Amino acid sequence: MTDTATEHLLSFVGATLIDNRPGVDEVNVPMIRHWVEAMNMPSAIHLDADAAAATGRSSVVAPAAMTQAWVMRGYAATVDPAKAPVDGFADLIAALDACGYTSVVATDSDFTFERELVPGDRVSYTEVVDAISDEKTTGLGVGRFVTTTKTYTDEAGEVVARQVWRTLRFRPKASAGSYSGTATDGSAPAPTTPKEG
Repeated sequence: MTDTATEHLLSFVGATLIDNRPGVDEVNVPMIRHWVEAMNMPSAIHLDADAAAATGRSSVVAPAAMTQAWVMRGYAATVDPAKAPVDGFADLIAALDACGYTSVVATDSDFTFERELVPGDRVSYTEVVDAISDEKTTGLGVGRFVTTTKTYTDEAGEVVARQVWRTLRFRPKASAGSYSGTATDGSAPAPTTPKEG
């Protein structure tokens, strides 16, 4: 890792990674049903119009926890990176990789909801980098916490939810008993013991 690589990484603080990207599908009952059944959610307001009306709602509503699902990339982009959108998020990952932070684990996800989503809503989102921490030594390895805010809006541009999302991007430790290099006589080298960064 060079100072130039670190400076480039830290330059992402304040940057917009994704700007008002719409989800592929509008909020719809079939996807709500799949989610409710998978999560074993008993609330009738998500699928039963009469039950929703009895609570003063004009229609069924999507579970709040589904907000992010409406803008997630599809299966095709997951199995074929060439079909994934080109955006600032990919640039950030490349900058993290250049610093050796090639592994990731999510640590926090804090939502604030402004209104419930209903069938027919078309959700878009914008993601901005809030902070990239100093280098930290953790049980997983040496890395940095990356915090972004995702702002979710409807087709009219009104905010429906905000999500503060934090991940740890880190250099994975070598596994105990792993091998490094090749002995000069061609035999297997002795196991190496990982050390704290």
